Amino acid sequence: TAMMVHVWEATEMPSELRAIPLTIVDAPPLPLRGRPTTESTVYTWLEMSPEPGSILMISSQPYVGYQRAVLGTLLPLFEIEGVGQEGGRTLPISILLDTIGKEVTWSRARP
Repeated sequence: TAMMVHVWEATEMPSELRAIPLTIVDAPPLPLRGRPTTESTVYTWLEMSPEPGSILMISSQPYVGYQRAVLGTLLPLFEIEGVGQEGGRTLPISILLDTIGKEVTWSRARP
């Protein structure tokens, strides 16, 4: 979180972008996992009572599709665009298949 704030403050950007309010969701780690999940982070953000609008979700591959599916399911009133740098080529096949499985599961859960 501190790194994200530092990058935001230190990065040169157009005044129009700088004028957009920065919201950082610092979701607490989950017991036994040591870190939050995409789902728990969305629930933490919803506690801030965001107004429906558009979301640019930035991640990395192979997680973009899965995370977009989670956001699309939990935030049906929002327009969501997911982007991310290519990657995942060195991940074990079990991680890749698990991520695809999660994406399919969340996509089917959409209202």
